[in-house]
Amino acid sequence: MKLYFFSALLPLLVYASQPSPQLEARDESVDNYIRMVLENFAEAMKTGIPILGMPVLDPLEVGSVAIPNIETPNFILQANASQVLLSGLSSFSPTEVHVDFEQAALTLGLHVVTVRVDGQYWADGLLLSLFPIFGNGPFYIQVISTDISGLGDVTVTPDDYLQIEDLQLAIKFDKLDVHFDNFLGGGSFGEIMSDVLSDLAEHILDGILPLIQEKLVPSLVAYLNEELGKHTIGEIIGGILP
Repeated sequence: MKLYFFSALLPLLVYASQPSPQLEARDESVDNYIRMVLENFAEAMKTGIPILGMPVLDPLEVGSVAIPNIETPNFILQANASQVLLSGLSSFSPTEVHVDFEQAALTLGLHVVTVRVDGQYWADGLLLSLFPIFGNGPFYIQVISTDISGLGDVTVTPDDYLQIEDLQLAIKFDKLDVHFDNFLGGGSFGEIMSDVLSDLAEHILDGILPLIQEKLVPSLVAYLNEELGKHTIGEIIGGILP
């Protein structure tokens, strides 16, 4: 299992005392409202929201991905990826949503069963410093069982509206299913060749994941703040919603 960080996520502090029932009711109401907003955002990812400047985010056009040279004891490889498209992100399910008012923090957990990456690649290198390995053509990567965790800063405005000021994501997954058309070389070195393709896929993901933070998160924060700006915290707690 590989864990990716877009930036260092600050750990949440443990409360010194248990929250009162009133605070628990407040937190649960706000958490449930944000959960509903996230579910609506998942649907909006497929169509975009022009009035918010939000483009279609599923599929997400990533474009070209820079890949550093890959060097291991068994092989070296140069590669690039282009026309990269990421699909399936909108199928996420919220697994954790909590606003910690004392710490002014929003904690999120999202789960996606399968995310797919499609694109074009080029690769050239050597196996065991002797055998040429190379390829050029379409590829896909299926990312199986993805968990996304998020930590954001929150503020309460003087007129009692909750707003998200920042949101950073970390992603982990269980396994990858990869395929690269026209990847040749290595003869009968099947196990090592599997390592070559796995390393190439993970380096492509290393390049994609920061772009998700750059392309997806601003739209998510804008959408959350738009919806949170429609109702005060008091209205959300009191259930005074249309």
